[in-house]
Amino acid sequence: MMTKSHVVLLALLALLIIVGSVGYWGYCAYWKTYHGYDPKPFSPAAWAAADAGTRGHMVVDLLAQHPLKGLTTQEVVDLLGPPDWQDTDKDTGRTSTITYEVGYMGYNPKALMVFSYRLTLEFGDDGTVREANVLD
Repeated sequence: MMTKSHVVLLALLALLIIVGSVGYWGYCAYWKTYHGYDPKPFSPAAWAAADAGTRGHMVVDLLAQHPLKGLTTQEVVDLLGPPDWQDTDKDTGRTSTITYEVGYMGYNPKALMVFSYRLTLEFGDDGTVREANVLD
């Protein structure tokens, strides 16, 4: 049997869930909305001619249409051109990481900071791409 205190407790719990859900929705709408991201199709020629900001609009299509895992360093450079940074393992002399600047992938006018993104490719011991990530 439910007592009056149980009913009040359930009502407060329901109210807390509703307020929390509305609060989370408001947070996402206010802080996580990025404007100005206009996806563009990737092409090697357009990528090579583009600055970092323009590359940012192509990077999603690049990763979706051109899986980079398994490519060698030379195949990556043939596809994307010379990297902005390249790290080499001192012991083996093999490329360990290649990085391309991909600029800003949209912005949130209410956020305190705007992040610049990078496409980072990590190479495994076999000399092929092990992981491809877009990082800020």
